[in-house]
Formats: sequence, C-alpha cells, structure tokens
Amino acid sequence: MSEPSNTSALFQLPMYDWPENHAAMNRLAAAISLAAAASGVAIPRALDRSRNHQGAWTAPDLGLSQTCGLPLVTDLKGRVSVLGSFTYSCAPGPPGSYDSVIIARRQSDFTDFENLRHRCVAVNSKDSYSGYLALQVFVAQRPQAGGFFGSSIITGSHRNSIHAVASGEADTAAIDCVSWEMASAHEAAAEDLLVLARTASRPGLPLITARGQSSHQLEDLRSALALAVQALGKTDRERLGLTEFVPASADSYAIIADDLQRFGAVPLIASDPER
Repeated sequence: MSEPSNTSALFQLPMYDWPENHAAMNRLAAAISLAAAASGVAIPRALDRSRNHQGAWTAPDLGLSQTCGLPLVTDLKGRVSVLGSFTYSCAPGPPGSYDSVIIARRQSDFTDFENLRHRCVAVNSKDSYSGYLALQVFVAQRPQAGGFFGSSIITGSHRNSIHAVASGEADTAAIDCVSWEMASAHEAAAEDLLVLARTASRPGLPLITARGQSSHQLEDLRSALALAVQALGKTDRERLGLTEFVPASADSYAIIADDLQRFGAVPLIASDPER
C-alpha cells in the first residue's frame, strides 16, 4: 500500500454535475474516496463545488477532476496527468468514448442536417470539443463546408444551448450525448427537440490529476475509479449513466489533437475567424 497523499487534495467532478444529480454525484465521490483510501491515496469524501473548475485543473493540489478533451490537448497539455474516462450507457462508441447529438426543434422544417445550412447555431464554448470542434469536424465532411451556418451564439453551457434551440434563439446545437441524456431526463426544454445527426465518437471526458505523482499513485487512482463505479448502487449508476471506468493516458487523446490540427480552422459561419 502506498503512503497516503495530501488529505487536502482538491476533488471535483464538474462536467456533468447537474443539480438534479448532486446526491448521486456525492455518493460517487464518497465511493471514489473510500476506494482510494484502501490503496493509501487520500481523496476527500466531498466534492469541492466552490472553486472555478478551469482554474482547478492546473492547481498543484489537484487530486481528481474531469476536463474536456480539447483543453486537454491545448491549455492543459503536459500540465496534468490523465487517468482515463468513464463509460456512459448513452454513448454508442467503444468503452470510454462519447459523441455529440445535433439537435433542432420538433416544430420546425428541419428534417436533415442540410436543412440547417445558413441557420443559427448555438455553441456552448469555443474551447469545447463536443459543442464546437466536433461540429467543425462534422461540417468539414460536407460539400461546401466552409461557412455552413449563417450565424452563431455562445451560450456558456450545453444546457443553455438546449434552451436556446428550444426557445428559437438558435436553430441547432451539438450537445454531448451525456448532457443530452441528462437533459432528456431533467430538462423540459428537451421535449421540444429532436436529434438530426450524431458526430463521430471520440475519447470521453478525461479524468485528471496533478502532475508529479508516481506511476504507482496513478495506478492506485485508476483502480479506485474502477472499483468506485462498481461499488456505486445500481440506482445511482443508472441515474448518472455510468457503466465502468476505462484507463487511458494523454496519448489516448491524440485523435483530438489531430482533429484540431486538421479541422480547427474550418469556419462554422462565413465570418468566423480562423483559430
């Protein structure tokens, strides 16, 4: 058993921490803490929801968090250690992967992605793989790809993008499949929407820890994550959509870096500046 790590380590799981799921997330956090403790790794039992998660990703006291694959290969490259990703029941690809659904209003004339040409797209953030780069990759495969949409709005979150499309402020958005599954369960606005297409599968949101930990500590954390998912009650696993933890390394996300290199300059709208 390795020596316990810092008991004040920062612990967050911010990416799918919707208020409706706080209780289940809290129990997942406790299960991770308990499993880690069995290997001598001290992770707090409670999630820290007080600190900005983007700043926390590079905090020297980061014990465990979840980030997005696009920041991982850009701002966080070489600054964090990758542990792996969760497998979610809604994801159609290989274990540990995810994709995005491209949505539109049910009460509209949009029956195919091509119908969205020159329309308004809602984007959660330009540093999001699922909400932005995945769309660039998708659009690049189509004829006359450049400037596919007529306009765009930045919403700040997938949930806000869902509201924007449902209200008519935007016509479409790419929503990661886990957020879409949660919205389908908890968000009334999702009832007014349909899925027109899905993007390609990519490695799921990476679970990360601070750099500088030994290989043994990293393996202990990976084992704790795998055990915690299995120890979590069936009701909570189903509520969170969790099925397993899949170990991975930074190299597992090379495909996202490749997507950025190949498609990152594809404009979603005619006036989009290149990255």
